[in-house]
Amino acid sequence: MPAVIGLEKLRAYFGTKAESFIPYLLHNTYVVIDAPNLLWRVLLGNERMHYFGGEYQFLFGKISKYLRMLRDCDVNPILIFGGQHIDMRVPLKTRRGRNQRRFNRWKQILEEKDPCGNKCLVKRPLILAENVLLDAAERFQFSHFACETDRHLNAVELATYLGCPLIASNSNYYLFTSDTIPPCTLIPTELIQWDVKQLNIQCERCQTLRKACHVLSCKKFDLSGSPLKCLNPKLKPLLPLLFDNDSASSMHKWEDCVREIDTRVKWLSQFNNNDLVKPMVAVLAQIDQKQLISKESTILKSMFFYIMGSVTMNRKIRFLNLPSQLPCRNRSESHLKEIYKDAFNRALSYLRSDDNANSGISLGIRENPIDSREVESVIGNWPITLTEKFCRSEFTGYALDALYAPDGVLLADAHEDTSLPQSVHKVSGKLREMQYNILFGLEDRLGRVETKCFGVVDHYVTELMLLDGQYQPIRVPCNPHHLDPAEEQSTEQFMSKHFGQTKLTDPFDRQLYWIVSFWFRNSTLAGNQCETVDDSPLALAFTANAYMWKFKQYGNRKIPQLVEQVQTICRNGSLFDEGFRVSVVHQLTELQLVAYEMNVLSHLVSGILLSYANRGQQIVHNEKLWVWRMFGSCQLIYWLTIDLERVSSNKRMEYLKEQLMPELAGPQLSRNKQCTLQQAINEFDMFWDTMKAAF
Repeated sequence: MPAVIGLEKLRAYFGTKAESFIPYLLHNTYVVIDAPNLLWRVLLGNERMHYFGGEYQFLFGKISKYLRMLRDCDVNPILIFGGQHIDMRVPLKTRRGRNQRRFNRWKQILEEKDPCGNKCLVKRPLILAENVLLDAAERFQFSHFACETDRHLNAVELATYLGCPLIASNSNYYLFTSDTIPPCTLIPTELIQWDVKQLNIQCERCQTLRKACHVLSCKKFDLSGSPLKCLNPKLKPLLPLLFDNDSASSMHKWEDCVREIDTRVKWLSQFNNNDLVKPMVAVLAQIDQKQLISKESTILKSMFFYIMGSVTMNRKIRFLNLPSQLPCRNRSESHLKEIYKDAFNRALSYLRSDDNANSGISLGIRENPIDSREVESVIGNWPITLTEKFCRSEFTGYALDALYAPDGVLLADAHEDTSLPQSVHKVSGKLREMQYNILFGLEDRLGRVETKCFGVVDHYVTELMLLDGQYQPIRVPCNPHHLDPAEEQSTEQFMSKHFGQTKLTDPFDRQLYWIVSFWFRNSTLAGNQCETVDDSPLALAFTANAYMWKFKQYGNRKIPQLVEQVQTICRNGSLFDEGFRVSVVHQLTELQLVAYEMNVLSHLVSGILLSYANRGQQIVHNEKLWVWRMFGSCQLIYWLTIDLERVSSNKRMEYLKEQLMPELAGPQLSRNKQCTLQQAINEFDMFWDTMKAAF
């Protein structure tokens, strides 16, 4: 159990959403800089440096270049260093240990020096690199100070107090929280374009001084656009308890790290209320009980590290000779720590209690039912027949996303677009039930948090049900479905057993059949106005495109790979009728979800997810299985659907085979391509006959 999360991959996780970092201009401002982090940026890629070959002079020149650019943009940096070694309050034993480690590093460098006098490349950070940065900062008369401990916390508090940006890349900076002040502006070091540019306009200060405005372009972190936007800020200090640090073996791949972070953030998001006890119980339950007993102080330290306060701010402001900006809040830090400590102790009491019911902590149904006005805002545009069925509770396996409580269940993404129809996110009650059971069965085998569905706690799923005119969350138990490898149950057998028999013999055809049938039934249920499968332009377009890909030179593709192939976000939706665009986006989103969830079930059954080690060393960079984002439109399917929408329903099949499929095959049809095209059309006809018979 690390005392600090130290997980650099957290920024890579934010990078999965482009909206996490937005453009920003550095000019005419204070800025707090994590000095060691800036130093790493300067040292990165400088292969010219050699030991005892003027390396410090070279480093001083590089650092001066960066600091000069800040000065040219009227940026007043405050550099925060770690390790205030001259502080005599530090125990003598600690100072001696530090000196011994420095001596050993020097000795190792001297031993590595080439005996013939040849230059030896720098293989590790220069021992006196921070001294060089300090010297350069003093030459430019920039402010700086060193912290014996908690450099990150001091930097965040100072930047927040001054209301200025903070330049750093360490993942710790994303997790600090406070109950009284907003987060500071965080600028990752690597997202700064170190190239001074002159603006065509002048700010008020530069006009007064009669000088040009020079800026550094960069990007700042935007919480409102990041994957953490829907996570209660009070839960951020709990995230370190769910992760290992950078050196842990479980974090050996960036793709796995991003996926694991995403899953655990979603899992924690279910507790988005002000009660810290429930999430604390859920988090501590993931930690081995023996470790929990021996590491209580370390766990508290991990949480306290991210709680901001201003206890020593007056001393820092006086030392740096900075103007006072805000009144100090000397009580906020201790007050917050008491809240977390109390929740921690109550959670421990609950976990250690023989009778959890007597502990005073309820993990069951919410007391306040969901307001019925939320129902009206979602189902107002539904067909009357659909509304009546829903109000009669005939769809107990479904629930409106807009009505999901903080402890509700979402199978796809933790932050779905709640304006979409509920069927966009849910396939069927049976499919969800199977997913719960399979995931629980694998959870026992893997022992990992990510095998849990979002919203699942202690083998229960929170569903919403209409009771006495109010939608209330109901705890539904799930029985683990253990997959016995001895049964040798194939994916095909499993899918046929649970999702319908078909006469189609080709595995590609069968998987496409299951996906289209589930998608169409669910689409009709949501009121998408398609009475028969032939009436759906999107179903026709997607299936025709699928068979064209099946017979292209790439060979057979699995359906989810096909969906991924055509999932390029349509950025030009404004050219088309808004109502039609929204309709297509809703249906396509639903199609992508069905293909994704069916593929997940197939993988679970075939045992592909039994361990990460079995996934192999080679990871395809464009693989989206673990970071799937369903919202948006596929440009190709979009174009096909628009074409078909303009054709009357009784002529769509003919138009599809004579016009669209040849165009998909290519403008110049050779004899071989014509044979391939005819083969694709024949299989498409056979598949469509099977689909129509099923409906």
